[in-house]
Amino acid sequence: HGSGKIFMRKPDGSLNFDQKNTVDMLTGNKVASWYEQGQSYCRLFGNLAVAFEECRAFAVACVLCCDEEILSLMGHDDVCGQMVKYVAWLKIIEEGVCSLSQYNVMNKKWITCSSEILQPHSWARFVKDQSKLRRYLSVTSPQSTAPQYLEN
Repeated sequence: HGSGKIFMRKPDGSLNFDQKNTVDMLTGNKVASWYEQGQSYCRLFGNLAVAFEECRAFAVACVLCCDEEILSLMGHDDVCGQMVKYVAWLKIIEEGVCSLSQYNVMNKKWITCSSEILQPHSWARFVKDQSKLRRYLSVTSPQSTAPQYLEN
């Protein structure tokens, strides 16, 4: 699941990476944030940590399946590459809809049918689909607001 190094401050106060030469691949700027001493992923995100990690993993999959260079490396050029993108997005959306079956309305938790084991994958798929729906609504209808059920 990991997608790289966790940037953090070491006990001696120094950073565990070269701040001058490390570039944030999303912004193109130097890395501007990291975990301070005593911080951890689970401490910062609490109960959301595992579901958030799943969202990140799904986001990486979405980016990779739409990258022309990566598709080309896998031998999927032109029409085949477009089909890979299309099928991947359909599958991602379908998984989000199917994940609703693992939401327990009484407990307001994402759990399996047979136990109290939390289902971070299902929770993440639902969040991912909500995000796409909100984006779609904002692009297709700028004057409208999100439906009430999306606000909670």
